[in-house]
Amino acid sequence: ARPPNAGTRRVLMSLARDDARANPGSTLSFLFLSPPAKLGLAGAEQNMIALALRQLSDEEIALQLDCSREYIRKLWSRTYDALYANAGLTPDAVSKTQTPGHRRERRRRALEFFRLHPEELRPGGPLR
Repeated sequence: ARPPNAGTRRVLMSLARDDARANPGSTLSFLFLSPPAKLGLAGAEQNMIALALRQLSDEEIALQLDCSREYIRKLWSRTYDALYANAGLTPDAVSKTQTPGHRRERRRRALEFFRLHPEELRPGGPLR
């Protein structure tokens, strides 16, 4: 009796970026396309955002990164500045009033941007 898979051949396939780029219109070439990062976030900012996307508070993020809560606030400030300058996000008209509700909304909008643009969180990714 023949084994159940006796008529099948095993094939190992691979695909390299250079192979895909050689055929730019091919379906497989789209696996290697990614939008360029625009913000140029530092590693500390990327790490902070990755933790914030896991719904951690600033205090929990500070513990994870072994830094102060004030440093996390500075990272958020630099992140917001980058979003406003390079990503087309605009500060709210009420940005001068730092109410807890305003801070939550601003953070929610920033995190939504990063959920839609994961290319901004690739460590060491080149800016194009």
